[in-house]
Amino acid sequence: MNVDGITLRVLINEFSSILGSNFLKKVQMPTSGRFYFEFSHSILFCSLLSSDCYCCLTEKKEASPAHPEGFVMLLRKYLNGSRLQRVVQIGTDRIMSLELTKRDEIGDVITYKVFLEMMGRNSNLIITDESNLIIDVWKRTITQTRSLIPGVTYEPYLANGISLSEYEDKGLDFLIAQISMSEPNQKLSRFIQSQFQGIGRQNLEEIFYRLDLNKNIPLSDLNDDHILALHEILITICNELKEGSLYVYESEGQKSLISPMPLLYALEMDYSVSKMEPSKALEYINGKVRLHSKLTEKKTKLLKTLDKEMKRAQSNIENLEKDLKESSKADQLQKNAELIMGNIYKFETKKNYEIIDVTDWKTGKEIRIELNKKYSLAINAQRLFKRASKLKRREEFVQKRLKKLNRRVFYLEGVYDALENTQTNEELEDVQGEMKESGLLPKTQPTKKGKEKAKQESSPRKFMYKGFEIIVGKNNKQNDRICHQYSREEYWFHAQKIPGSHVIINSAGKEVPEDVKEMAAKLAARFSKGRISTKIPVDYTKLKYVKKPKGSPPGFRLYDNFKTFVVDPVRDLDQLEKS
Repeated sequence: MNVDGITLRVLINEFSSILGSNFLKKVQMPTSGRFYFEFSHSILFCSLLSSDCYCCLTEKKEASPAHPEGFVMLLRKYLNGSRLQRVVQIGTDRIMSLELTKRDEIGDVITYKVFLEMMGRNSNLIITDESNLIIDVWKRTITQTRSLIPGVTYEPYLANGISLSEYEDKGLDFLIAQISMSEPNQKLSRFIQSQFQGIGRQNLEEIFYRLDLNKNIPLSDLNDDHILALHEILITICNELKEGSLYVYESEGQKSLISPMPLLYALEMDYSVSKMEPSKALEYINGKVRLHSKLTEKKTKLLKTLDKEMKRAQSNIENLEKDLKESSKADQLQKNAELIMGNIYKFETKKNYEIIDVTDWKTGKEIRIELNKKYSLAINAQRLFKRASKLKRREEFVQKRLKKLNRRVFYLEGVYDALENTQTNEELEDVQGEMKESGLLPKTQPTKKGKEKAKQESSPRKFMYKGFEIIVGKNNKQNDRICHQYSREEYWFHAQKIPGSHVIINSAGKEVPEDVKEMAAKLAARFSKGRISTKIPVDYTKLKYVKKPKGSPPGFRLYDNFKTFVVDPVRDLDQLEKS
């Protein structure tokens, strides 16, 4: 998550009040672009990654590498043991400056400045002396506009416009003057961002929501009421920024938002809001984002493993089907051998033939048989008998192997589907554990101290509908588990012939109405591979008719005495209460 200039302003106010004149004990960069400034009473964390540009105070830090990079060692040389004098923002842009002082060997006070530019892919960290002469740069660059290399005077890359605090002093007359001097066809959104520093896309959207105007409206279409409304909104935002807190907006399935001002448009979109201290808000949201990123990264890696295994199984199936096609020739080869032996008296026994024409005694038709000229008729017949026998034995083996491989592909598709639906680390570890047990991943070696700690397994999904609890397995291991936990008289549901969750209605001995059964079928369709389709056949029966064959993979079941619903997957889970 990246912060804009006005959010950074709130953060810097917090840094100034908490860090005060702390001593800087150590600078660390555990991974590229993630800097920790460890002060005597707090830790300032700065992320300068393209997708994560923000700063916050934190109580914990990542482990430092045994051999830090040269740039980190340089920062330690100049900054370790220095005292923080002030934290300032350059304009209202996304640039923060730390001013630190320390004494040299002869006792003279030396000032150093650390500039942190939080600008997406152009983010950087620059250390300078008191006169802004660059000592070194994290990412050295030379462009037409400026150079960031040692020995050059540092010039911040500032956006045009004034800060919102300056606008408080200038007021409505300034706004009217700037609009009149701008191009009439200029869009209002571009005008606001060019005239005021630090307003990001998210907060700009809030301004237009409050204005109740389209962001593409040209300046020429603004009337006096619009200009007055914009002025009042800007003054209101200036007052909201003085509160010193950040608002956190969260919604399931939506990107979380952080803003120093209330986002009314987010509330209309059913976001929940909480007000937090600036650093805690950023730590909370970015912690969730990083956790989700790690989860996605792990999931992607496991999905690739499954995909590779499924392709291998499909390739084996294709090869076996070719063999099966070849094996289908066994009956014709045997018949040819019988026809040779049945008509051998018609030919010279000592002569070798390449082709012979014989009569099929069943149909009366002439049949041409190709032979190996190296051998006699009798030996050719014998070779055909052997070849036919071998193909028949092979066909039996191929049929068994195909059945096994098709079952494995069905199992792998089920694991793949369960993995795609994982939302928490516990659910992911469940599937990962199953993959280890089934040989898809190498098993973890036990530590020297003893057995590996037992991992807590996730719980199945549970919904309430019209007084009945409906249980939905999240993965194959859970599917096995819930099939053993409930009475043999309970109803069991599964999407027909496609991978998916096992669904059970916990009736507690009550008679289950048809509409409850239908809802369970819709849930079985929703949590299956056919979730994006319509008219999914879902079979259901009682658990006593559901059997697990010996040696079958997790989640595999055979069943009989079933009926079938044809349903559309339930789309809106909010209509169901979570149990």
